[in-house]
Amino acid sequence: MWLGLGGGYSNGLGGNVEISWFNVARSVPLGIHFSLGYFHQDEPGNAIEARKVFINDGTAGNDNILEYGYNIFFRLDFSYQVHRKKGLTIAPYLGVVHDRYLAHFDYQGGNEAFDVTNNPWGIGAGARFSISPSRKLILSLVLGAEYFFPSQIKAHGTFYNPDGQDDSPRQDYTYTDADNVIEQPTWSGRFTLTLSFKL
Repeated sequence: MWLGLGGGYSNGLGGNVEISWFNVARSVPLGIHFSLGYFHQDEPGNAIEARKVFINDGTAGNDNILEYGYNIFFRLDFSYQVHRKKGLTIAPYLGVVHDRYLAHFDYQGGNEAFDVTNNPWGIGAGARFSISPSRKLILSLVLGAEYFFPSQIKAHGTFYNPDGQDDSPRQDYTYTDADNVIEQPTWSGRFTLTLSFKL
């Protein structure tokens, strides 16, 4: 078993903790990787449009809007080693991922602040490129892409659903409108660098 610490990009910049089994069996070069990551966004969407879609058409307050977003990712990947030469290992992977997404908007002077949340499941694929500086260290670069299935977007008592069965929608706004005003992941690149220690 290996414990990894790293960081990079995944719908924002952040870091991850990873537990890995790089070779489950000697005869089968299969790897299993479970990771938990936090990735931050300075601008989680269009704050002006988000207020219209989730709250109201008001414009009270000044231009100083405090906003941020974050993703908390839970991932389970399965990798299969296809190349090992001169210390470099290449292993394509497939996996599942769950995201706990939040976008926060605070309109200074307008007495309005709210969170937009979404918790989608997704699938991912890519490759792990690893080198081993010592018998107890592995440095891994993960390059991949992920797709997240549409799921309910909610904020302040308003719920937008992919099937169009919305609850307390604002005016004629739809799930597509809600999706467009926040930077929740749909397609997302993944670029992380992780240093793993043998336990």
